[in-house]
Amino acid sequence: MVSKLGLAALALVLFAIQAHAQDAPSARAQDAPLAITIDSSTSSPHSCGRVSYPLYCYGIPISVNNKPGTLWLDVYYNTNSGFALFNVENPDGTYAFLSTANITGVKLTFGTVTYGTHTSLQITSAKVGLTFTGDPDGDADKDSSTAVLTQHFAYSYGCSGGRGYSCFWVQQATGGSITGDAGLR
Repeated sequence: MVSKLGLAALALVLFAIQAHAQDAPSARAQDAPLAITIDSSTSSPHSCGRVSYPLYCYGIPISVNNKPGTLWLDVYYNTNSGFALFNVENPDGTYAFLSTANITGVKLTFGTVTYGTHTSLQITSAKVGLTFTGDPDGDADKDSSTAVLTQHFAYSYGCSGGRGYSCFWVQQATGGSITGDAGLR
């Protein structure tokens, strides 16, 4: 009886060592940064709605490790603050929270935009410093990193009837990039 129990314990230990050895490469893969890319382009811009302060755009298409996702950008450029919220698409088409980044600095580029007979000075590019925090990989530790997100914008001009006739500029995300240590470790 003891020899059968000892043999079973030895087999269990060897199995656990082999399973742990096989888990090591995947644990190292979790330590790799997330590859985040901005997918909107001038050929297919993403509408951010009416121009507003803070600079606000929800649902910007992104890819996270080649999986579709979205970016919610909320930039208070007068105070160099705000947040960027990253979501990734689940297999069933719903979106799951991935990570939030605090905005640590903002540099805006302004340009004169013309649409028909209307001309205005608008933000054509926003360069935003990000600090990621949290535990999006779910491994019970604090992850952090920094990155710079650059988002480009184009504009159109529209009017609506409704109760009162009003006209406004509409902002569109037309592309961008994330550079630096853009992934969580």
